[in-house]
Amino acid sequence: MNDSDEQMLNLEWEGSGRLRARSGDLTPDCPLEQELFSLAQGDLTPAREQQLLTHCADCDLCSTRLKNAVALAEPLTPEQEQLIDSLPSTNEAASVASKLTNAPIPISRGIRGRITPLRWMAAAAALFVVSLLPFTYSRWQQHEASAHIAQQLAQLRPIEFRLAGIAYGHYREARGTADAISVETKTIKPGTPDSWRAAVLENNFDSAIDQIENAMRTSSRKPSLLNDLAAVHAARGDRLRSDHEYETALAMVDEALAQNPNYPPALFNRVLILDRLHRPDAARIAAERDLQTETDPGWQSDARAFADNK
Repeated sequence: MNDSDEQMLNLEWEGSGRLRARSGDLTPDCPLEQELFSLAQGDLTPAREQQLLTHCADCDLCSTRLKNAVALAEPLTPEQEQLIDSLPSTNEAASVASKLTNAPIPISRGIRGRITPLRWMAAAAALFVVSLLPFTYSRWQQHEASAHIAQQLAQLRPIEFRLAGIAYGHYREARGTADAISVETKTIKPGTPDSWRAAVLENNFDSAIDQIENAMRTSSRKPSLLNDLAAVHAARGDRLRSDHEYETALAMVDEALAQNPNYPPALFNRVLILDRLHRPDAARIAAERDLQTETDPGWQSDARAFADNK
């Protein structure tokens, strides 16, 4: 540790906004000033942040040092501040904040001001949850991206086939590859349903198929994955005019229905795939079967068009 580091160990705010030497002795357990700054800026591991906050709650001197670090720390972005404001206070956070607020703080001559208790309590609570902030903010961004993709898929319905978990939307048959939708994917985790849904919006069926197949290799061949794989294969069949793609899709929905005979997306997709394979009687029977379990009026309307085709 150099001389400047040693000097910073005994600094505190004056009312004039300057730093000055402070009375009081640091113990071997007291953290360096630099580490307190890192804590205030959220640069430490969650475990270390927990240790330092616990120490500051019991150490009068370090409570002041941490207060100074908060004052010097780079401010949060408006989005992060909004996120912190929306987070519920935990009992542990409130306890730490209360200790920091009520602890006697050494005051040197010349100090004329201090942070108000309410402001310090808010700062302490914010510091306690800062270890959760990157994770929570990321989760919030992923949620927003997921909701946007689902909304786009429902509103635009780029393929006629039904993806698991997507609401009904009217299909525009004339939509082509030139109508691909650009999707912001930096907040989307690769290999997740949102990722291959985004690929479908972008008309990148090859990427969507690869991602779903990878997901099945690392997890299980559950109905939702089998259904989505069938839907994208069938959509690629429309593009390539390929019966082979339709046959592959049919095998996927049949496997999904073998696990869950009443799975609505697979029942609906089976109707469309049989129609693409020029099996009108089988498509009609499949539509009647679909209508026995389907509750959504939109999907019912599409299936009924095939059921009435006698």
